[in-house]
Amino acid sequence: MYRIDNERFNNTFFSGKSFRHTTLNDKCRYRLFPFSSNTSSSNVLDTFDDILGPFIRAVFGWKEPKNFDRETVLNKICDNVSFPSTQDKTALLSIIQDIYFENETRLVCNNVDTYKYAVGTTTDQNVSEYLVSVLCDRESVKAVLGRQRNTNISLLDKLVIENLPELEVDDKLTSYASLFPEIKRLFTKDFEFLAKKDDTDFSSIILLLSYYYFFYTSQVMLHLNRFCSMDRNITKLYFCVQWEKVSRNREAFKNGWKTIEDKATGMFSHAVLLEMLNQTDSETLYCYDDLLNEYNSLSDEEKAQMFAEIENLKNRYRTECANSGGFGFSYEENNYRQGDIGSLIRGFFDDIMLQFMNTERKRANDAYPKSFMDFCKNGFVQRRGQAGNVLAMTEEQLVLMTKVTIGDNDKMRLNDLFKGFEQRGLFFDNSSKDCIVEFYEKLNLIEKKSDSGDAQYVKSLL
Repeated sequence: MYRIDNERFNNTFFSGKSFRHTTLNDKCRYRLFPFSSNTSSSNVLDTFDDILGPFIRAVFGWKEPKNFDRETVLNKICDNVSFPSTQDKTALLSIIQDIYFENETRLVCNNVDTYKYAVGTTTDQNVSEYLVSVLCDRESVKAVLGRQRNTNISLLDKLVIENLPELEVDDKLTSYASLFPEIKRLFTKDFEFLAKKDDTDFSSIILLLSYYYFFYTSQVMLHLNRFCSMDRNITKLYFCVQWEKVSRNREAFKNGWKTIEDKATGMFSHAVLLEMLNQTDSETLYCYDDLLNEYNSLSDEEKAQMFAEIENLKNRYRTECANSGGFGFSYEENNYRQGDIGSLIRGFFDDIMLQFMNTERKRANDAYPKSFMDFCKNGFVQRRGQAGNVLAMTEEQLVLMTKVTIGDNDKMRLNDLFKGFEQRGLFFDNSSKDCIVEFYEKLNLIEKKSDSGDAQYVKSLL
């Protein structure tokens, strides 16, 4: 039965006598997001330009390369290759240096075995492990990347790759709570489809990682704000396409970016609360709806015991952890309904939010979602004058999502394509759909038997 382990709680949340809002360290049991409350600029990840190297290493369980430099690689090639003359040696090394190295410590990446040497920041590493944990069927992704290692490799590629240093193995992948198995299934399917194509460049894979990072993380954020709701269906987020005009009465304004923006403030509080609620004496991990399921399965006596466990933890947070005295605010005497586990959890969340918004901890609370919000604004949000921001798809993003949705089919009914988009979190109103159809017509992708959506087909882009 659900029971808080006080020793585990103290070890996780107390440093000496001081309470810390822990969400991302080795002691954590329930990691939601790869974010930090540290305000340092090094924690910001507004693009995925350097994500693929750390992602590949996380998939295969490799450590970041150490002491990697151009001269070491070139010297090793010299040791393993016989040259007819000094002139030939100089010429080959010059070619390799020009083609394969950006500088003394950075390779030009064009395949799996060169990308694995691409060094990223600590934030890149954290996000990569998060992506592998919540989105990947790891063995399937590893298998398809393994096949890619032997695709389109020239003799010169092979020479360089064989003389790169071996990476150390580190198969300890940080685990995150995976709340949407259907998103994980779809990502793995789409990734496999892209990665197995001989003509797929790695920029498409980076773009796919970028979209699914946005998709999954935003859906988790929105789901958490439903607290104990049993609904794990994805929330409709409406996009427009970047080149269309959008008025304020369109779905993209009403149910798009604003829906995400309004919920971002609570991300840190959710992460803290769920970590606290998972300091139990069992190996079972709980999201809010899991706790309600557990509660509903109990006898009346057991329900009372479970309610008391969480209630005591909530009261302890108020008195020992948050320490509201002197912060200029006070808690409501009782902000939940007795015997209502959902109300109790929501009241606990309100306590955490109250102290975050009224103490010096507000800075940490604001910093926690900043990396993700900056990332969204850089890749998926467009300013539309005084009306504000909307979620918008670029041509490149739309082409990619069209490719993976159609998949191995030669063509797909237009209506089925939009249903496939919606499975992947892409919702468009009728005006945006008309713009997309016009775009497909310009690319000569529409096969029309009538004007009905069920009689129009979109041809594969491959």
